[in-house]
Amino acid sequence: MILQLASSLARIEKSDLHVVQAWSDVQEEYLQVRGGLSDQAVRRLRKNTKRDYVRKLDHLMEGIDLGGIGVVRTHVKRGDDPAPIIIKLARKEKIDLLVMGTVCRTGLAGFFIGNTAEEVLSAVDCSVLTVKPKGFVSPVTLGAQ
Repeated sequence: MILQLASSLARIEKSDLHVVQAWSDVQEEYLQVRGGLSDQAVRRLRKNTKRDYVRKLDHLMEGIDLGGIGVVRTHVKRGDDPAPIIIKLARKEKIDLLVMGTVCRTGLAGFFIGNTAEEVLSAVDCSVLTVKPKGFVSPVTLGAQ
């Protein structure tokens, strides 16, 4: 849904489309310390994991109509937190509009928009359109009047 929305907006605006997939290998340190994996084995695991993310993103992109869009670039970036990756890419590519999904709802900020989106929103100089997943039901309810 997010990619369809973003690609439709890019087509309407006759602009480029950048798609970023941020991933982390949160178990890497554990595997080295507790699992006894060598640095070479961890590098191989990281390389294979990135290849899997690239393949999955490419497969996802196959189902999106990219006709009429100037440049389409995918970025698969590794990092513990997706927000800095998105922020850096938005600045580097001079992005006008970020379209991003939100899922997590921890803390007050996350309760309304999502923690990553909240962090990105406060650090970029562009518009941010956030999309909740299909079927999302807000935990916020209006009190009896």
